[in-house]
Amino acid sequence: MIVRLFFAAVLSAVLVFAWSFLFWTVFGASTHLMVPLPSENHLIAELRQAGIASGMYLYPVPVDTNNQEATEVFNQQHRDGPLLQLAYKADGAPPMSTEQNVSRITHYFAVALIAGAILAMARNALCSYWHRVGFVLLLGLFATVWLTWGNAIWWYHPWIFAIGLMLYELIVALLMSLVLAAFIKPTLQPSEPPPST
Repeated sequence: MIVRLFFAAVLSAVLVFAWSFLFWTVFGASTHLMVPLPSENHLIAELRQAGIASGMYLYPVPVDTNNQEATEVFNQQHRDGPLLQLAYKADGAPPMSTEQNVSRITHYFAVALIAGAILAMARNALCSYWHRVGFVLLLGLFATVWLTWGNAIWWYHPWIFAIGLMLYELIVALLMSLVLAAFIKPTLQPSEPPPST
């Protein structure tokens, strides 16, 4: 089972890597779901000049709720806007580098390995191929509704971006489910009772 799970995760990672390339590059999702900043050059120059370190930045910044004055300032800033969540890497990185692509495919492999391990735990209750596909697909739906939909609520990610990203993630889940369900099969026949303990 471990060998089958490993190969299923590898194949899933390769398929998802190909799908990612199609979605973000060939289909142009990057340009449809994200828009450039106005006065981009001016803003980038300001960030460079300020010497801001790489990190995750928020505006307004949440404060200690025990400090009533700071809380009132935060609430007013939040009402007035703008609201900002910025993942900032000061030193940049080469686009589509070998290192980043290895990291991507390793991430896909890890996700498929986890999903496959969960499927393996439930495989004897999922006798048909399509039940196993549906099980893994449901795991993917759970993850994307919890995280990506949640980001649109908590961090005000634009809904067009969140919906596009959820579509991407659900196709990822479908590809993984089709592969994992083929490799990870029940160890019991449908009519065979489980062993007594």
